Amino acid sequence: MDKAHYFVELEGFLTALTAEERTDVIEFYSEYVDEAGLKSRAEIEGKLGTPRQLARKILADYSIKDFDDETGGQAEGQVAKTHSNLRMIWLILLVLITSPITIAILGVILAIFLAVVITVGALAFGFLAAFIFTFAVALYTGIRLLFTSLMVGLFYIAVALLSLGLLGIIFPIVFWFFSQIIQGIANLARFLYGKFAKKKGVQVK
Repeated sequence: MDKAHYFVELEGFLTALTAEERTDVIEFYSEYVDEAGLKSRAEIEGKLGTPRQLARKILADYSIKDFDDETGGQAEGQVAKTHSNLRMIWLILLVLITSPITIAILGVILAIFLAVVITVGALAFGFLAAFIFTFAVALYTGIRLLFTSLMVGLFYIAVALLSLGLLGIIFPIVFWFFSQIIQGIANLARFLYGKFAKKKGVQVK
């Protein structure tokens, strides 16, 4: 009864997976519990963790697997790849945060992640604000001066268009830089998670 209730709870936390994947996971861990001779709820949680903790690990495993499959086939664009990396980092952090022995490691990952997001976000916002301000002021000034000084007005309009063009060039570069750093953090998170999973000794099917 304890086992059945445990897996009902576990399945409830795995709604992000397909029905087939949930079935595979439940069958795999159910067989694992039987082979390990785990009878009570306490024994199961002592080995696998609570249903929520195990679900987080399973979702992290599937996130890594899906990411490897997609990037291996070059199926993702840069935006989708960055989104997948962010999701993977978040899921891995959720797994690691439940383990006291990884608090120091988790702190390092979080510190790096937050520092990168804040720094790049501030730079991106600064660039965006500066170019938008320059564009708006130059365009406004240029339109006003067109009726009094045609050449000066055209000059300011050209400055406005130039700032708009530079924004279109610089913003993708900033995003690319951000995505590369996120990729590095994702690789670090995957490495640490791999070490953590080996210590736990239970892998998803």
